[in-house]
Amino acid sequence: MAGINSDPVPRIDDKDGSYSSGCTLPYWLDSLERPTFSKLTYDETCDFIVVGAGIAGLQSAYCLASHDPLKQIILIDDGEICSGETGRTTAHLQIEIDDYYHVVEQMYGEEAAQLVCDSNHKAVQFIEDTANGNQIDCEFQRLDAYLIPATEDDKHKVIDKELVSARKAGK
Repeated sequence: MAGINSDPVPRIDDKDGSYSSGCTLPYWLDSLERPTFSKLTYDETCDFIVVGAGIAGLQSAYCLASHDPLKQIILIDDGEICSGETGRTTAHLQIEIDDYYHVVEQMYGEEAAQLVCDSNHKAVQFIEDTANGNQIDCEFQRLDAYLIPATEDDKHKVIDKELVSARKAGK
């Protein structure tokens, strides 16, 4: 497929026995005590099973449990909670996208760019509401974001177009 690197990403064996594409171990994975859970070693019945204890799996399990607390949910992973890619994120949330709104608009149209912007707004709001609603002290705060051109040429080729498209998308 064009644009996709077909070479496998190297997987590093972390000290906890999990594997990831990370070449380094962040402070919070290396130094902080994390909750541990026993392996599922027996047959179990449940309403939902969520595979993967990264941010997507945890959020899915959380939403399922919030929607219907009487449902039995099992969350499984091949390592510790958030020990893979999620544990290596900078954890900053942004409405801006890596591929730029003007690129989405050019490839898929204004409506698609608006949908991307709206979904990003809702995702950040969901996380803020979840943190506040559960009294999670995660130091959540909204800050301005900046897109800085590497060159003067980038300013005209990227920044100016992105400003127009991001505003149209609802940013």
